[in-house]
Amino acid sequence: IEHRDRNIGHQLIISGLLRILFVCILRHARAHAGQAAGGPLRALESPFLCEALKRIHSDYAREWSLESLASAVGVSRSKFAGDFKATVGRTPAKYVNLVRINEAERLILSTELSVKEIAHRVGFGSSEVLLRNFRARFGVTPG
Repeated sequence: IEHRDRNIGHQLIISGLLRILFVCILRHARAHAGQAAGGPLRALESPFLCEALKRIHSDYAREWSLESLASAVGVSRSKFAGDFKATVGRTPAKYVNLVRINEAERLILSTELSVKEIAHRVGFGSSEVLLRNFRARFGVTPG
């Protein structure tokens, strides 16, 4: 109804409803994954890891470093690195790389952008770096 009628504030209501739905889906997935489950979903239980994931996903093209992420969420570098790897299952750098390569895959499949443009958009320094990471992840080049 909100989407169809476009009443005042409809975008705000739709956005809020989508956030609530997302949290409900995460709760359901967590409940059915068991207590031993790790990964990004488990990181949502930690305020600083949750904030780090939010920052990574909203600005994956940024040149994130261990120091910049730890500083952004207000914890020491060693605590951040240890908790991130223990909870998510990979280092922050590898996680950022995974987010970038997944976004690159989405852009390759859904746009007509060149590999060079996609590499720039997702934060890889060059098309060669994108190609190397793409091949490592999927076993083939984007072509």
